[in-house]
Amino acid sequence: MKRNPTLLLTLIVIAVMFFTQQCTDQKTSFRDTLLQVSKEANKQFPKMIDELTRLDSTSVVSDNTLQYNYTLVGNDKEAFDTSKITSILIPDETNKIKMNKDLNLLKENKVIFKHVYIDKNGAYAFSYSITPEMYKK
Repeated sequence: MKRNPTLLLTLIVIAVMFFTQQCTDQKTSFRDTLLQVSKEANKQFPKMIDELTRLDSTSVVSDNTLQYNYTLVGNDKEAFDTSKITSILIPDETNKIKMNKDLNLLKENKVIFKHVYIDKNGAYAFSYSITPEMYKK
């Protein structure tokens, strides 16, 4: 399962920059910023990331957690070795976040990037999170 996380992060960055620019004269919580980022990003979804993965939406699940919601199209959860998949995805996603300077606002505010996958039947398949401790190493 290969996907392009850079595209996802770029969409988020564009939305953050857009919202930050609009909020410079207003006092706003960072949760409000994340909610706006999610709202702007969701205008681009659903979107196929690769032949097996569709990014359905994003959501804010806490003051500092941005959740990506995916569907593994065409397969049920038993078709995947989730430990193998996460052992590939976690280091790759962590590195992308580390290297992307456009995400500095999110990183400075210690955002957790949570990725949740469901299968074609809507059943939970797996999830993982990239925490500030992981991307600040």
